[in-house]
Amino acid sequence: MTVLRKHTSLLLTSWMLTGACNGTLRVETSSPGPAISFPLNATPDLLRLGHSVDDRFEIPRYNSVGPVRVRGWRETIQNGFDASFGANARDAGEFGTSSSLVLVLNHVDLGFVSRQKRAQLGAPQKNSWDGMMAHPSAAHRSPARPPDPVVARIDFAAVLFRDGKEGRRMAATVFSKLELRGDLTPSLIAKSAIEEMYVAIATEFFVAAKTKAESR
Repeated sequence: MTVLRKHTSLLLTSWMLTGACNGTLRVETSSPGPAISFPLNATPDLLRLGHSVDDRFEIPRYNSVGPVRVRGWRETIQNGFDASFGANARDAGEFGTSSSLVLVLNHVDLGFVSRQKRAQLGAPQKNSWDGMMAHPSAAHRSPARPPDPVVARIDFAAVLFRDGKEGRRMAATVFSKLELRGDLTPSLIAKSAIEEMYVAIATEFFVAAKTKAESR
């Protein structure tokens, strides 16, 4: 078992260092699933993405991970919205459409951090991410210990418009439930992080508000 663990560790380390055959890991367009498993008192009709949400970008190499080339990011975000709220979403048109809820995501920044770093961060942090991939230093682990798994991290800012008027805001950081190892690709863990982002948005905008109203 010890030999197997060491062999797996070497394979994972090599894969994270070299990425794909051309030396670059990739996050491709994906379709996040519906991760919201609780009742909502409302749902947004339309998603709008800010100009700062790029569709194609590259996350630089940081320590032993990367670089990661991202493609189709805006489409992935839209797919996650459709999966999370699509049953009730409709074409709300431009801002100001009567009886419409429009969710605006001003930025949705993707990165990667080690599971150890995620544990250190604890609760979501506001605007604290440097936009780089992270991995624990080799000095903090013995040679025989597998590298600390990496998770996806999304730092986002959201605004909810109701009938054309700006309403509630939130800015937070979420992490993927999946880890970058074995057959779990960067695309899969980025998709997991998108799912967690929409769970956080639903909880803040469409569950927490209802709970506060009922407690008054």
